[in-house]
Parts: sequence; C-alpha cells; structure tokens
Amino acid sequence: MKSKLELKNLSFSFGNSLTVNDISLKVEEGSFTTILGPSGCGKTTLLRLISGFLEPQSGEILIDGVNQAGVEVNERKVGMVFQDYALFPHLSVAQNIAYGLKLQKNLSKAEINQLVSEISLSLGIEELLSRYPNELSGGQQQRVALARALVLKPKILLMDEPLSSLDTKLRSKVREELKEIQQRLKITTIYVTHDQEEALSLSTKIAVLNEGKLLQEGSPREIYFEPKNKFVADFVGKANFIKKDGKTLMIRPEWFKLAQGSLKSDQNLVPADVILVGGRILSEEFLGSKTRFVIQTSTTESKEIVTADFETIFCDNLRIGDTILLEAAKKWQI
Repeated sequence: MKSKLELKNLSFSFGNSLTVNDISLKVEEGSFTTILGPSGCGKTTLLRLISGFLEPQSGEILIDGVNQAGVEVNERKVGMVFQDYALFPHLSVAQNIAYGLKLQKNLSKAEINQLVSEISLSLGIEELLSRYPNELSGGQQQRVALARALVLKPKILLMDEPLSSLDTKLRSKVREELKEIQQRLKITTIYVTHDQEEALSLSTKIAVLNEGKLLQEGSPREIYFEPKNKFVADFVGKANFIKKDGKTLMIRPEWFKLAQGSLKSDQNLVPADVILVGGRILSEEFLGSKTRFVIQTSTTESKEIVTADFETIFCDNLRIGDTILLEAAKKWQI
C-alpha cells in the first residue's frame, strides 16, 4: 500500500529534553493510525512536527514522497482537529467551517457556501449551521471541528485527543461516528491519544510511544496479543507477568480460566503450552458482566500477585480468601 506520510529518523528537543527521539514511521494512504502513549511521551509534539507548527532538528517528513522541510503550515495540506476543538465562539457553525476557505482568497462566496453545505451534509450537521458553539453538545462541537478541517480537503487529517473532554457514554458514541466518517471518506488520519481502548477500536495501525521513542507499531491485534516489551504489554490493556522456567510469560486477565482439581494431581497431565497457577483471592471488583479478582499466587517462581477476569455468572460462588486454581495458555513471552 502506498505511503501517504513517512517519518525518517525524526528528532526534536525542547532545551536538553529529547522529546522525539529518532522516530521512523510510515502511514499508508486511507489508514487510521493512532499515536498512543502516556502524557509527556512526545505524541503531541510529533503531531505538531507533522503539521509544520514545529521544525525537526534532524530527520525528514515526507508527504506523498515530498520532503516538507521549509514548507509552511498552510501549504502542507494537513487538517488539524485540536483537543479543545478551538471553535470561534463569536462565529456561527457555518462561519466556523468557512473560516479556512475564506483565507484562501481564490473562492467566491457561492463556492464557499457550496463547500460548507456539502461537508455539513456529509457529517450530518446541516441543521446546525446557524447555531453558535455554546449552543452545541460536545459531540456536535467535535463534528463541527471535523468539518472545518475536512472542508479544506486535506491530504492528512491530524487529531489531538479530540474526545478527551467528553463523558464516557458520549465518547463511545462519537468514537463510533468518527470511525464511520473516516472509513466513508477514506481520509488518511493520524490520531493522538493516551486511551488504549480508543486506539484499539479506531485504528488500522497503532504506534506506541514512550519517552520520545517509538517502541512498537502494528495492527491493534498485534499490539495487544504480541507486545514486544513489558511497557507495551502493560500500557495497552492489563497484563500479568509470571516467571516460569526462567522465562517471563505475559498473560492478560481474561486469558485465565478456573481450573478443576488440584495442582499436585493435575501437574503431570498439563500440556506443555498451558500453565497452572494456584493462589488465594485477595480482592474482587464487580464490573457487571465480568468480575475482576486480584490473586496472590503460591505456586509460581516469584509468587506474583495477578489479576484475573471471569464472567460473573460463572464465578458468583467465589469469595475473598478462597484458594483457587487457574490455568492459561502460554501465549506470549516477554
């Protein structure tokens, strides 16, 4: 697949702090790539480098194969949706969407109105054009900010944690809408977030950053099931690390199953790709359809404390203090 954007050995420092450290990444045309990492990892700085608000101290940024060194922000054909949407409060929705078009100077009023009408219809906000930002819900504001970026027909859409200010239920709804819009318009999108659930549900590719370094890139399934190191495993979902035969196994809480029998009687019957873990329940957390247990292991090399998730209907008889036996496939080794 053709690369729409390519970063080559990109580095940037604020003073003595290396915020972006030798990052190389390819973004395919029409894809949804998420830059995922904790606060301060360099993900927003990376977005600002791509958009042209910052210039890298070393490395290259290529859009459609063209080096962007020295290319001004308004000439890069890159759209930006900011964390707080940055809508102009004194302008109507229609005026907000048209703002960038008016700066181009080469479009008539009729052409601008036509473009605003088309993108508004596409995003389902045509009935909001006469309203002002303070009259909109969070989800509606997000769509207006998206329309303002997309009406300029950018080559790449950049989004900086655009759902972070929404409540949990609305965030889930807007996330579904955003995915549908991106897939329908086939716009190459780079999305920044610290929320692993957002990254897993939206992306065709995830790039995990920490301390300015790109630790791993891959599909959501690759990142979740095949993390390359402990940081990626523990940041993208919950992870247990259990030492076995001199190796460290990574086991997700939902990979555990309740085993029958005892460790001593079953040990010789256990397949080579399965691990049995005995332990005592320290605490439980009811999560609705699932219940999460924290368990002090007694049979592993390092006596780790692990977390296990079970379907609530199958574990209603378990209590704090109970001794239980767990089994899990040895799926991934760190």
